[in-house]
Amino acid sequence: NNPLFLKVYKTAEAEEPLKYHYIAHTALDIVEEKISNRKTTTNVSQNDMYLGLLFPTEIYKVYGYITNSDVKLLLIIAGDEYQQSDRDSEIKSLFQQLHSLYIDCICNPFYTFGEKIDSLNFAVSVRNLVQNYNQQQGVGSSRKSKKF
Repeated sequence: NNPLFLKVYKTAEAEEPLKYHYIAHTALDIVEEKISNRKTTTNVSQNDMYLGLLFPTEIYKVYGYITNSDVKLLLIIAGDEYQQSDRDSEIKSLFQQLHSLYIDCICNPFYTFGEKIDSLNFAVSVRNLVQNYNQQQGVGSSRKSKKF
C-alpha cells in the first residue's frame, strides 16, 4: 500500500500533499473491505475492477479501482457537485484510461514492478488525461483538483 504515483492537479489554492496521503490511506481501508466483500458475495462480478465511490466528504469524493495485479488506483475529486449516478461511467472510463497508461509504464523493461513511478512520459500522459477530463466536465480554473 505504498503510493507509486501521487500527483495533485490543483486549479485553485495550494493544497498540502499530506492531506491527500491521509485521504488515500483512509480510502485504502475501504478498498480492502470492498475486496473482501467481493470474495464472499456471489452476485458481484469478480472481473469488474471499478470499485465506485469509496467515500464522500464535504469537500472530496474518493473513487477506487483495482487492477488484476492488485494495484489500487484512487481518484480524489474536490468540489464535485454533480450527481453520483451521472458520474460513474465517466469515472470508470477515466480509470480504464489510467490503467492503460499504467500498463504501458510497467511494460518498460527498465521499470521495476512495485517501485515509485518516475516516468516523465507517464506524468505528462496522466496530466493530459486529467486536463481532458476537466474540459469534458467544464471545470473552470478556479474550482477543482484531481489526485491519482
